[in-house]
Amino acid sequence: MHSASTRTPKGTCIPLYAHRSQEEVKLSMHLKDSMREASIGEVVEAFYNLTRAYQSDSPALAAGMLATLARYIHWIDISLVANDK
Repeated sequence: MHSASTRTPKGTCIPLYAHRSQEEVKLSMHLKDSMREASIGEVVEAFYNLTRAYQSDSPALAAGMLATLARYIHWIDISLVANDK
C-alpha cells in the first residue's frame, strides 16, 4: 500500500506529494513563481471556460478539468478560483 506521501491520484502518473530533492524543489518553486507572474490567470480562465463549455455535453471531461485545476489551488492566488464566476 502507498503511504500518503507517495499516493498517486487515479489517472495521474506523478504523486501529489512525491519526495523531491532540494534541486527539484527549487526548480518547482521557480516554475510556479514564473507561472504566477506570467500566465496562471490565463490558465485558470481557460479551465473555467472549458469547464463551462463541456459541463452539459461531457460532464466527465468537465470533472476531469476541475480535478486537474485542483492540483494548482494550493499555490495560486485564491481570488482566481474563489470569485463570483
